[in-house]
Order: sequence, then structure tokens, then C-alpha cells
Amino acid sequence: MNPGEYQKLFPLKVTDFAFLDPSERLRLLDHYMHYCQAHLIHLTIQMDEVLHESPSWWPENDPALNKAHVERVIRVMQHYMDEWQLEHDWAKSLREMEMPEAHPQEPAQVQNQT
Repeated sequence: MNPGEYQKLFPLKVTDFAFLDPSERLRLLDHYMHYCQAHLIHLTIQMDEVLHESPSWWPENDPALNKAHVERVIRVMQHYMDEWQLEHDWAKSLREMEMPEAHPQEPAQVQNQT
């Protein structure tokens, strides 16, 4: 499965959370959050490589053209990073909603909070 497929399938998994135990839901959400983080890290490393290595890509070209090209590449990569960050934030918000069911408070803890 390629990265785009899992990103598209994950919302379908979320719609079937009712069939999973709360701990299984958290495990799935944690996995997806780590998956998103891995993509963010990978893209960050790639962006650094582009910024540091791009001057040597086309030494015969006008430096202004190279700079414009690199800026477009970086904008596209940033767009992908923004997308993965949104996915991560969404999974994190789902996880926060699942926490009370996965870890219900003991009656004594509930009384102490009131």
C-alpha cells in the first residue's frame, strides 16, 4: 500500500470504530499519528536536502531561474507537510475524544474532581 492509500483508507477505519475496543482505537490512532509524523520528518529532511543541494543541480542555468524553481519545489513540499500536519492533528483530536472511554475514571477520582 502506498502512503496515499493509507491516508485515504484511515477515515474509513474511523467510521468503524464502534466495532473496536477503546484500547484498539487508541492503538490505531497512535499508529496513524506516528505514520503522519514519519511523513513530516521525511519531508523535512527532503526540504533540507533541496535547500542545500539545489545550487549544484543546474550550474549552467541562470541562478535566478534556479532560485525560482527551488522556491516552487519548497512550496509544494510545504503543501504536503501542511496536509500531513492536518492529518496528524485530526488523529490527535480523535484520540483525545477516545481517551475518556479508554481510561474511565474511578468513582473516587470523579468525586475528588467535583
